[in-house]
Amino acid sequence: MRKLIFFGFFLIAVGSLQSAPDPAPDADVDLSKDKTADELWTHIETLKGKFADAVQQGDVSAKSLVPQMQVALKAFEANYPQDDRVWGAKMMLGQLDIVAGQMGLPGALPPEKATQQLDAIVADKTAPKDIRAQASLEIIMHSFPRRLDAPVDFDAMDARIAAFQKEFPAFSLDDSQPAYLRLRAQELQILKLTGNDACYLVLLKTLAAGTNPELAEYAKEGIAQVKKIAELKTKPLVLTYTAVDGTKVDLAQLRGKVVLIDFWATWCGPCVAEVPEVVAAYQKYHSQGFEIVGVSLDQDKDAMLAFTKKNGMVWPQYFDGGGFEDNAVSKSFGIDAIPTMWLVDKKGMLVNTEGQADLAGQVEKLLKAP
Repeated sequence: MRKLIFFGFFLIAVGSLQSAPDPAPDADVDLSKDKTADELWTHIETLKGKFADAVQQGDVSAKSLVPQMQVALKAFEANYPQDDRVWGAKMMLGQLDIVAGQMGLPGALPPEKATQQLDAIVADKTAPKDIRAQASLEIIMHSFPRRLDAPVDFDAMDARIAAFQKEFPAFSLDDSQPAYLRLRAQELQILKLTGNDACYLVLLKTLAAGTNPELAEYAKEGIAQVKKIAELKTKPLVLTYTAVDGTKVDLAQLRGKVVLIDFWATWCGPCVAEVPEVVAAYQKYHSQGFEIVGVSLDQDKDAMLAFTKKNGMVWPQYFDGGGFEDNAVSKSFGIDAIPTMWLVDKKGMLVNTEGQADLAGQVEKLLKAP
């Protein structure tokens, strides 16, 4: 089965940091002076690594790293305009314009202007094609709704993705799947999350009947998954496993309770962004009969356990080290993207495969049902 995740280096779990207090300013923000191109680039890469780690951990220090990266990148652009890496610097500056707005940093550009640096890269025919492709990709990602209640122009979204696919058919961020395929996957995910089931099926069938073999394969697998989910909903869901802490999990033993099955991983930015809401729902409704069982698609057990302990994820976790491709539980259910959250009602029936859409509201409604 082809499995897809959301992507982008900077555009990861920054949502949880929006309301976090700003850290004390760093007195030594501009560390870019009097450095050679190689020294300055090494400094930029170090900051980028620190930023990724901080965001992954939900650490507020990520906010102070954004202006430091901007200073260093602008210095590189100004001092070494002929260096081959200058386009990478321009690209990161464009990404940071978006991130600064998402984090609510002082002086950040408004959303409608946040892509102006990226727009300039796309329009510059002297820019390397891969850089133009990445900038175009980030612009499309920025156009995706960040809230489920936000209005979505699906025709415009589809047109942008089709144009990207036509101009940059071979572009990939990680030398695996073409980026346009992941964009299509995310488009389909948005249709699912916003409840546009009819449009979702129409797009799947359109792509399955198309001439692009990779899209056709992915769409056919999507159609098969729709049928599989429909079948799973006809009888009580079966799931048994022994958690990493030794707990025996059996959905049959949880009848009478509302259960969330959370397919996730610590390396998945959108999964991490969902954690505070999931923990809050558990704390609010657990005493009323709400349970969570986790299915971790990690490969590093110690890292997963450290993350769950730090973030108050006290429910049992399935872990077999198979990761995204070979996790036995997710593979058996045909999970093709994470985060995926399934809600099971008191009768043991799978009632929603998009539990992350207003999780608390859905749980409360199911708890009140007979």
